[in-house]
Amino acid sequence: MRLRSVFCLFTFVLPAFAQDPGKPSEKLIDTQVGALPIIISCPHDGTKAIPDVPVRMGTGIEKFVVVRDTNAGAIAEELAKELETRFKAKPYLVIARFGRKYLDVNRPMDGAYENEKAKPYYESYHGLLKEYSQAVQKKWNRGLLLDIHGQGAESETVFRGTNDLKTVKALITRYGKPAVVGEKSILGHMAKNGVKIFPACDKDDPEDKRYSGGHIVQTYGSHTAYAIDAIQLETGGKQRGSGRKEFVTKLADAVEVFAREYLPMEAGKKPKADK
Repeated sequence: MRLRSVFCLFTFVLPAFAQDPGKPSEKLIDTQVGALPIIISCPHDGTKAIPDVPVRMGTGIEKFVVVRDTNAGAIAEELAKELETRFKAKPYLVIARFGRKYLDVNRPMDGAYENEKAKPYYESYHGLLKEYSQAVQKKWNRGLLLDIHGQGAESETVFRGTNDLKTVKALITRYGKPAVVGEKSILGHMAKNGVKIFPACDKDDPEDKRYSGGHIVQTYGSHTAYAIDAIQLETGGKQRGSGRKEFVTKLADAVEVFAREYLPMEAGKKPKADK
């Protein structure tokens, strides 16, 4: 997979491994322009320091977390590669390589960083998500954003994060709740193939408040001006560890089934569910 590397401002984008002598040498955001109405985001698996930015202390910040979502970035990359193989086209991709202890882009700006030198990287990440969401909206009139995370509560469970279905408002309005939890949905298809999903797809339980969807899905979900349905996937430790290969295959299978059913994979072409 060929990724691009973003240094500071999101308008400054270079091919992977390229380096601009006037910018920091560390590549802190990896990104890929897509040709599918699918955006994959991973904000919390980075380890690199941001130049001249100290570790955040979290004073006065509610829900202050600096734990890394280990290998969530690998899931995002491997999923993108799987989808490219299946569709012969790339999804959009944005992966943070900076550590969460320096900057948390899944928080509103006032709680994301403590040093102004981190601000350009925050703006870069969200600038890319905004740019890609608008591109998907313009070309396909709808799309899907998957925000990949990791949780330590249950090693073999994926927690759904949609603000209790708020961030998939357009999808439900168009096709009903089965598009989110039915057999041809991403979550429902994974459940059918043995992946534990919370809340269970056959129940109306609320989402776990710890994992119900952060700033990214709240900002770009289809309840906003963007027409992009957004789902935060909180993956378990085993799914990111020893079981990652199997899990990525099941996730890619589910995304493929969902996309062919509910997304216009070609501009101007209706999805199966519209027929």
